[in-house]
Amino acid sequence: MSVSRSQNMVGVSLMFNRGLLISLCLSISLGQEYSYFFENDDLEIPDNNTLNPSSGITIEAWVSPSFTGAIDDFTGIAHYLTLNGPTQESGFSLMYYDGAWRFIVSVGSGDHDIYGDGLEVWPGIDLDIDTWTHIAGTYDNTSNEAKIYKNGQLQETFTTESGDLNWDFINIDYMIGKGVDPGSNESFFEGNIDEIRLWDVARDETALIADMNGPLVGNENNLIGYWNFDEDTTDATINDITANNNDGTLNQVDGYWDTDVFTELQCEDYVISELPFYHSDTT
Repeated sequence: MSVSRSQNMVGVSLMFNRGLLISLCLSISLGQEYSYFFENDDLEIPDNNTLNPSSGITIEAWVSPSFTGAIDDFTGIAHYLTLNGPTQESGFSLMYYDGAWRFIVSVGSGDHDIYGDGLEVWPGIDLDIDTWTHIAGTYDNTSNEAKIYKNGQLQETFTTESGDLNWDFINIDYMIGKGVDPGSNESFFEGNIDEIRLWDVARDETALIADMNGPLVGNENNLIGYWNFDEDTTDATINDITANNNDGTLNQVDGYWDTDVFTELQCEDYVISELPFYHSDTT
């Protein structure tokens, strides 16, 4: 794991009667070289059953939105969801709907009318503009709970209908940076996206926090898709680093490669002891 870029260093010191405690904090990126700034374009990964988790799912991403106006419903971060009607629903999505970025998943027989019942009931979070945030959505068929996490911390939970994820009616490709509503209208993400990860298990806070700040190898247990955007920037192909090889193609319109990547704040404390103690009399 290499340190590819530093941004900020913060120093804090405290004077004691016999020494000095110094805390140095450095904001660094752990192995990430690039992200992609999406604007009216997306990454499309062909539909494939190796991207169809069953009993559980986790979808993760680092994002830094840059919207200057209102955000359309169905604006997608990671969208693989078909809503053909109340009895034909399949897949999942991390997308914007009714004032929040939500995680939505179709389970069971795919006939629960999740769109008709209101997508606003699904767990959601706010995302700050021009700020890197880690977002993750999970579902587990033992608890029947859909959850959404922000920077590794659980934010909201929604109890769904029971069952495995449904894929019977999926009829679209897996899209990064774009969502599609039931009327086939497209809504594009505006901003940076990095480190898209898809797992076939529901990960918890401990697992998310353990590796969200650095790159993966690609052979981790239960990892079924991984797009890290550290590519040859002259190539429109974004490789899936896992053995499933579900590579995607950038439909480049107004977007561009960017060296703005998420960072982790790392701090170390240093104590300089046996310093002379001085007292200044101000009277």
